[in-house]
Amino acid sequence: MTTRNILPVALSFCLLASPIAAEELTDMSAGSRMMNFVTMGETQIPLPKGEWELKLVGTKRHQEYGKLGRVLLIQETDDSGFLFMDVISNIDSCAPLGWAKHICGRKDTHHNESRGSPGQKNAECWNVNHFFINPDVKYKKGFWKKYFNERNDILKTVFSKKNTFLANQFRWSNQCHFSNVTYYVNPESFGFEPESSSWKDSVWHRSVVGEDPRRKDLVEAVTDIGRELKNAVERGFEGELYSWTSDIGLKFE
Repeated sequence: MTTRNILPVALSFCLLASPIAAEELTDMSAGSRMMNFVTMGETQIPLPKGEWELKLVGTKRHQEYGKLGRVLLIQETDDSGFLFMDVISNIDSCAPLGWAKHICGRKDTHHNESRGSPGQKNAECWNVNHFFINPDVKYKKGFWKKYFNERNDILKTVFSKKNTFLANQFRWSNQCHFSNVTYYVNPESFGFEPESSSWKDSVWHRSVVGEDPRRKDLVEAVTDIGRELKNAVERGFEGELYSWTSDIGLKFE
């Protein structure tokens, strides 16, 4: 085959291999399916292995920070051990927002690695925490009120009861862009009973989780896979995930 013939074939392959990666995620419609990573604003968001479905897209224009986007991604096939993801990023303007105190520098969670300080624009934060989620809650106020109410309606079809989830949270920002990405694990998927306690009283709280060796092992497994996610999040924030294939999956027995 001549060079003249090779180039069009190679170009066609590239276009077919990663069409989703180049498309703005908040421009896609609910029901779209994707693998490896997605692009949101100026940031590439890594996905745990397997196919993910875009369930909800929310965009709002903030008076100070411009257009912001938020999405819900769900994986019901359990290929990766993660059930859903929540992602928020600025889309069309320079909106660093700076350090996020609710994620960065916490001392009361299972694990936290943070670089930066309050007021700084540059931040790299990774937090492992547990979250109590009640899909029956109706939000009456807040910037993302409509999004959260629609999100809960969707989550109610995935798990019907109040439950506690384990999650890896990431907050990356520079002088112009930011992204918050949270990857949720449902302990029920690994044989644990659902619980409806508050965050403070949860059996997954860091103060008591060590009383059950198997619970402690799951937290450690979520933390271990979080290190792989952290590396991918960092690369994605720098736009270095093109041609990247995800093999990130939580293994626990």
